[in-house]
Amino acid sequence: MQKVIALSSDYNYISQIETTIKSILFNNLNVKIYVINSDIPQEWFLGLNKFLANSNSEIHDIKINPNNIKHLQTSWDHISNITWGRILIPELINDDQVLYLDSDIIVNGNLNDLFRINMQQYMLGAVPEYFKLAGNTKFNAGVLLLNN
Repeated sequence: MQKVIALSSDYNYISQIETTIKSILFNNLNVKIYVINSDIPQEWFLGLNKFLANSNSEIHDIKINPNNIKHLQTSWDHISNITWGRILIPELINDDQVLYLDSDIIVNGNLNDLFRINMQQYMLGAVPEYFKLAGNTKFNAGVLLLNN
């Protein structure tokens, strides 16, 4: 089973992106990773894919125009508005099921069970926000399973 994963970040978080990718690939085979960005050099992707040539995994560069999301704001100054690239996943990625991960997540296990979840009746799989207040129906947007 191929696992399709999307990250959305910019060059300022390249170390975190690399750590997330390493953690994914250490625990999983047959992975297709899309990195939604506006400024990561193509050479970075070429180097990673050369390294992954025999692993049945690949990393794709999805460039978006920063002007398309410049009007969107984040809650914290240290987080770029490129994080909003996640809302563009249905437009940018054609695979049926996509796991979105924030670019600073460590994957410490195999993701097969997560990708076996039947999402036919749902558009989105998420977990409730950890600091849930009474009546609060927010979810954590750092890990999302999308039915594309």
